[in-house]
Amino acid sequence: MFYMHDIGWTWWVLLSIGVIVLWAAVAYAIVSFARLRAAERADDHPSETAEEILRRRLAEGELSIEEYERLHATLQRHAHTPGSCLTGVDDSDLRKRPLS
Repeated sequence: MFYMHDIGWTWWVLLSIGVIVLWAAVAYAIVSFARLRAAERADDHPSETAEEILRRRLAEGELSIEEYERLHATLQRHAHTPGSCLTGVDDSDLRKRPLS
């Protein structure tokens, strides 16, 4: 049976470095793929404002007119409040809220 006892210390060092490089390459590939997927998802609607998201969702039938008017009034109320940068209005709620 072969136990690799007589291959010498040089080969042990080279094989150890090779395994470390292999795992580093695998980790790099996973991180690169995850960043690519995140960038693709971010490009779906690159720079929509909250009002544009509401209009698009109304046009696609995701919102009823009543829901649109309620959310639009909330946006207008927060947009005209001094010092408020739409505090309390979460765009993710506008993008992904399930239909009710």
